[in-house]
Amino acid sequence: MTTPRRVAHYEILARIGRDGPSEIYRARDLRLERDVALKLLRPEEVTRPGALDRFRREARIASLVTHPHICTVHDSGEADGQSFLVCELLEGRALDDAVAADGPLPADRVIDIGIQIADALLAAHRRGIVHANLKPSNVFITNDGHAKLLELGAAGAVASPDAGGPGSSMSNTTTVTPVPAIRAGVAGEFFHAYLSPEQVAGSPADARSDIFATGALLYEMATGTPAFGGTTLAEITTDISTRVPVRPRSVRASIPPVLEAIILRALDRAPDRRYQRAAELLEELRRARRAIDVRSPSGSSILAWLPPSGGTRRTAMFVGVSAIVLLAMLSSAGWWWTSAHPAVVERSAILVSDISNGTADPDFDGTLRQAVSVYLAQSPYLDLVSEERINGTLQLMGRKPDERMTHEVAAQLCQRLGLQAMLEGSVSAVGRTTVVALAATDCYNDAPIAKESVEVERKEDVLRALGQLTSAIRTSLGESGASLARNNTPIEEATTPSLEALKAYTQAVARRAAGDEVPAVELLERAIAIDPQFALAHTTLSSIYGGFGETGRSEEYARLAYEHRDRVSERERLFITYQYHDRATGDQLKAREALEVWKRTYQRDYRPSNALALLLIRLGDYAAAATEAEDAMRRNPVHAFPRSNLAHALRGAGRYAEARAVAEKAMSEKLET
Repeated sequence: MTTPRRVAHYEILARIGRDGPSEIYRARDLRLERDVALKLLRPEEVTRPGALDRFRREARIASLVTHPHICTVHDSGEADGQSFLVCELLEGRALDDAVAADGPLPADRVIDIGIQIADALLAAHRRGIVHANLKPSNVFITNDGHAKLLELGAAGAVASPDAGGPGSSMSNTTTVTPVPAIRAGVAGEFFHAYLSPEQVAGSPADARSDIFATGALLYEMATGTPAFGGTTLAEITTDISTRVPVRPRSVRASIPPVLEAIILRALDRAPDRRYQRAAELLEELRRARRAIDVRSPSGSSILAWLPPSGGTRRTAMFVGVSAIVLLAMLSSAGWWWTSAHPAVVERSAILVSDISNGTADPDFDGTLRQAVSVYLAQSPYLDLVSEERINGTLQLMGRKPDERMTHEVAAQLCQRLGLQAMLEGSVSAVGRTTVVALAATDCYNDAPIAKESVEVERKEDVLRALGQLTSAIRTSLGESGASLARNNTPIEEATTPSLEALKAYTQAVARRAAGDEVPAVELLERAIAIDPQFALAHTTLSSIYGGFGETGRSEEYARLAYEHRDRVSERERLFITYQYHDRATGDQLKAREALEVWKRTYQRDYRPSNALALLLIRLGDYAAAATEAEDAMRRNPVHAFPRSNLAHALRGAGRYAEARAVAEKAMSEKLET
């Protein structure tokens, strides 16, 4: 039997690999005009008893979950007697190839990949699906750095003749269906050194088995060596069942203790002592990621010394004693440390106040505040108070939203909103030069935190100078050097080098905030006429036209923004990427990928969670949508949109009483969309 040149409407282009009983080909989807991965049973496997049924069950199970970190199943079926499975075509390499070529990965990269794997498992477990065959060759790292789980459903299809069938509970969104032990006849394809002790003992795999396998993957990524091994089934079984792996830090001392603690807990032989749910592992990995970003003055992570929550009492006691000794050492050395390295108090909740214009040039009116806000928004550390909260609080104070924000007004706003610092500044003409100044003030006691100023000779240099001052202020507010280095797009690149274009954009933002969308369109078009590469103006126009229901123009401006996405900060680039795929290409998986990265990187921003809730509602995954809406509410408790999306998700899930309660509570709090 030869390989066909075409299956259904898929034209086979080239063989790209083998996966157990299947061959994988690069193929062309002739209907949608895109390249895909086409999976076919090898000719010698077609006649093997049960092989065809297993192939069909795998397709059914895998198609139940859509997630940016799970390889997407586009299609499956039969044509001319040939069963086929169509997946997204991935460009990159498997995790085992990456570790073999590059050796152990940096700790932050290990954690980032772990977060993506845990998030994918959480989505699968919500649908009642256990992977049960997680290993490095089943984790694919794309060229843009995303992790993708492969072979979801393969183990379940082999283990259970009923898995994923019409009467099964695989579509259940609240319970996880265990995968029975692999039958001896097919154990060779699925028996490896990443199985859990209960699996090699012949017991069913559940969510905790996937967590064990994730621990083994984290171990290998961090150390460069597998946690377990063996060349025969008996050796693998004995190694997994009886041996405790060498502690990761004994293999590689640079591994943060917080990561080692997560790995060791995930690899506990007793399922009851591991993380019980993927959500727990995901939260601990996120906590670890935040911890290693908070650096001590020497560049090491103080928070990384602390164990994750839920660790053993012995570990907690050990770290507690160490911390006491450490504090004693620091206290005794305080007389020289304070004078040589003054402590930086962390202040992340920020109000950007007025930057007054002391020149005769109207282009500076409001424009510099907008530029500073856009520049600061690229920082994952800082949490800028939104214009909605500013205007709402000003009204409660009996002031008009367009009233000039003096130092006194800003200080009152700061204290009412419970913020930690405020920024204000000025631009002044001094002879032939222009002086740009910026100051940060503590909201609690009105004490100065930092003051910076610079003189420039040309108007065109003001934006660049303001960016340099703001960068210095970020350090004074407690942002780490590592975070600043990663998220420091120059202010004139994050917006536009044209003050005139920025002026028009600033006016458009103000008109939108006041509900005047039509005049905002004219101003944004003026900004683009001045600077055709002004990506922020393009993406804002796409949003406005989307609200008008003019999908063609919304798509047009989404494409233009995407073309110029190198002219924005990372946060805005993620939004533009999401908007482009959501409105222009229709690729909801890529739209979701952008939102997931945005959410993971900017953990104080409610917008990616809110957008994810909306996207999942459209896809009909109401349970996941409710989770995202709740996360958006946690990030921004006073915005109406997350409440609205939560109510819609609960209603879609048939939880009508809860949906009504959410809507009534929002109305009672005057949070109406």
